[in-house]
Amino acid sequence: MVFGNADGMVDVTLSGDSTTTTIALTVQNNAAAKADKMAATPGKGLVLMGNLSQEVVEVSLAGKKFVLNAEQGAKDPKDSTRVELAPGSYKVEWKSKSGKTATELIELTENTTWGALYDSGFQTVLRLY
Repeated sequence: MVFGNADGMVDVTLSGDSTTTTIALTVQNNAAAKADKMAATPGKGLVLMGNLSQEVVEVSLAGKKFVLNAEQGAKDPKDSTRVELAPGSYKVEWKSKSGKTATELIELTENTTWGALYDSGFQTVLRLY
């Protein structure tokens, strides 16, 4: 179930079996994303790539390679590398200068903003807006 207006939306997903029901709630705040200058172009999704580590990291996303300097986007997401993409499923691959590699998937939907973050101890993708 999706409920929304110009300011955002709430997506409620129910799943389960005969004994358990799981409720997943996603809130999208379009007004906050626009105010923070982190909104995707209408019909697209936005990925902000940040590097929390002390070393240079190479990121592959949608067939393109990006180089993130040490701590790029760590203190302010406005300093991250921004990539707008059509909705779809994308693989994010990180490779650090020291040789550590990791892979995550993003299910990018239109008008959403995601973060793809690298640190030496973890790598993650998470929905921001």
